[in-house]
Amino acid sequence: TVVDNAHGRDAFGTTLYAQGDLILVVARPEKKSMDVLKDYLIKAKAVEDKINHHPNVVVVGNRLSTDADERRVEENALKSLVTATYD
Repeated sequence: TVVDNAHGRDAFGTTLYAQGDLILVVARPEKKSMDVLKDYLIKAKAVEDKINHHPNVVVVGNRLSTDADERRVEENALKSLVTATYD
């Protein structure tokens, strides 16, 4: 079952995030989207720790560059943000 939920902090208005096996977060390599992603990951980590439920969080890059070098930088930025939040 796939549930499309609100993005950002609004996602925590329901308990759906704690009922699934996987949270799929789509993010663009842009400042605003990265800020929303970071805010979401920090909030998710705090809530997950509080209720002792740790679903898998997968971040998917959206609208990444077609240039190989730029794409690598964008992918690394997304990976670094997730790693920094969950380590």
